[in-house]
Amino acid sequence: MENMVCAGFLRRFFAFFIDILFVLYPLNVFNHLVFGLGERQETIWFNIPISVIWSLYRIILPVTKLQGTVGKALFGLKIIDQKGRKLNVPQSLGRYLSEYISVILFIGYFMVAFTEKKTGLHDKLAKTYVVYKKNVLHS
Repeated sequence: MENMVCAGFLRRFFAFFIDILFVLYPLNVFNHLVFGLGERQETIWFNIPISVIWSLYRIILPVTKLQGTVGKALFGLKIIDQKGRKLNVPQSLGRYLSEYISVILFIGYFMVAFTEKKTGLHDKLAKTYVVYKKNVLHS
């Protein structure tokens, strides 16, 4: 871990934005096509497919060769554990669930900009880091 360069707030933010734009937004459009384009149906049935797919996407991709979501991969990032290894499913699930605490407290995400190893609250709780795939210095 000592020779890895941790990714900062802006790069991680834009990677998340890419995930929303290319994964969550198309899922939402698809759901509207399936459930109707008229009035938005504020039922649990409308939200379940999106929630399940989004959750699986955020939990499963970090344990694959990508070691993160598509957004992170496009920005040259990966998620690792404290020893620099690829996450396993329980670690990835723990990180994903910890993000809910970061969302509730919101400061959990902004911690990335101000901590030495650029970790958010969810990273600290799950004992993970988001680092650059290639070991080069980034500003």
